[in-house]
Amino acid sequence: MEGNVMAEGYFIRAKCKPGFRRDGRYFPAEGIMLAKTALSDDAFNRLKTEPMLIIEYGDYEALVEHAEVINTSEQAMEEMIEVIGMLEANRQDSDWTKDSEPKVESIKALLNRSVTAAQRNEAWKIYQRRVQ
Repeated sequence: MEGNVMAEGYFIRAKCKPGFRRDGRYFPAEGIMLAKTALSDDAFNRLKTEPMLIIEYGDYEALVEHAEVINTSEQAMEEMIEVIGMLEANRQDSDWTKDSEPKVESIKALLNRSVTAAQRNEAWKIYQRRVQ
């Protein structure tokens, strides 16, 4: 992207599992990301009248991060929070960013699975609320 231009898009998900088709597309409960240009105005207007769809609009990258967080299972989030507690208890500078947040890489290493920055941010927020 050039300059301050942000790509816009939609995060669209079904309110029920597993999902359903509308307007020639499948919308799972986990949601799909669509660039704003992927839908005509007519198609968007038809979709926004569907009561079983949740449509969020905004900055594409922010919506991708939002999708990562809401699609994280409760168990996976609790595991990340627990690991953050372990990192806090054994405070090593190498596990923390200069902004005093746990490093994504440190959480990944302890969980032995993929963790995104958006997931870490959400887990960190929850952890901080719990220890206040």
